[in-house]
Amino acid sequence: MEIAIDLGKWKSYVVMEDNGKIVKEGYTGTTKEEFFAFFGQVNNPKIIVEASSTVNRIANIFEGYDLTVAHPAKVKLIAQSVKKTDKVDAHTIMDLYKKDYLPKSYLPSKEIRDMRDICRERSFLVGQRTAIKNKIRYQSYCLGIEFKTWTKRNIKMLKEEPKLRLLMTQLESTTHTIT
Repeated sequence: MEIAIDLGKWKSYVVMEDNGKIVKEGYTGTTKEEFFAFFGQVNNPKIIVEASSTVNRIANIFEGYDLTVAHPAKVKLIAQSVKKTDKVDAHTIMDLYKKDYLPKSYLPSKEIRDMRDICRERSFLVGQRTAIKNKIRYQSYCLGIEFKTWTKRNIKMLKEEPKLRLLMTQLESTTHTIT
């Protein structure tokens, strides 16, 4: 059984084939429960999806299954279509897979995906901390408070300024989360 899925954020188009014959096709939601309710009872399906921003979620949903991820840019080059719909895309992915023309994309292991998520989250928080520090510097400048470095003494002085307390609390919280 092969299952090709054109992924969407809230709904996906699914084409299910068994020995070259379409068994079922149509839209389903993108939760684990909705996918498996749509699939019904299938043994060891081969699942084919096109890489997108939802591929990590899909990789987690179908962990332990035979999952093939198609490279979206290369699929687009091979399968130029005038009429681009979810249904056409799902059938195109299925056809390319069956003919062994499907350009595959690298799917990192769950461990690596989890580490990447942690790195992205940390990078986001560091950016937030920098934005808060910049705002504190600007507010301090407007209040006539000058400082060059984030020493303990300067931080204490900034915390004592009523107009900076909220920002200093946010800075402290964000810094604590990062470390």
